[in-house]
Amino acid sequence: MGPALAKRIVDHFGVATPNIIDHYPDRLAEVSGIGPKRVGSIAESWRERREINEVMMFLRGLGIGPGTAVSIYKCYGKRTEATVRSNPYQLIYDVRGIGLAKADDIAHSLGVAQDGEERVQAGVYHVLQESVSNGHVYLPWDDLAEQAGELLQVADDLVQKAIEQLRTARRIHVEESLYVDGRPAQVTAQRGVYLGRLHYHEEGVNYPTPEGGGLRGDP
Repeated sequence: MGPALAKRIVDHFGVATPNIIDHYPDRLAEVSGIGPKRVGSIAESWRERREINEVMMFLRGLGIGPGTAVSIYKCYGKRTEATVRSNPYQLIYDVRGIGLAKADDIAHSLGVAQDGEERVQAGVYHVLQESVSNGHVYLPWDDLAEQAGELLQVADDLVQKAIEQLRTARRIHVEESLYVDGRPAQVTAQRGVYLGRLHYHEEGVNYPTPEGGGLRGDP
């Protein structure tokens, strides 16, 4: 809809224009130059824009900036509010720019418990993501568990369980026999933990999308 047509609509309906488009879109045909096909397209565009605006307002109310809010909406679409309300920690996996601190803030704003499995799993993933950002392809399992435990301030058994859960969900990949330092005389066999997508990329195969979540882009 161009400005000339928009002006004709507002001139015809005045302050009642939003209500007309919301509830009586067929009346748009009263305006010169609007046929049945144009009525449908205007009404659909209006509904879509209103949905987007409502989602943006919801996200801004959680302290999320406009750029990140757009990224979240592109990821989840109409499911945005339901997804964020049910598990704000899902954002850590799917949306660049959302880390544990921000997810904690959102969870607090929504009254979502911060002591559940979702937070511990997301915290472990966050530690790995930060490690990648710092130039490390993987972390030894024990180092990952230690760092995650310190960050989350939770018991080691909860962290160990979270690593296994992420492994089952294929969000991470574990190399069972990783030899570090490349020094044959001082070889130490230990498990190395990778972000799932990085491991699959290194292997040259497609990364299977974890069930129930999207994937954010490479760092």
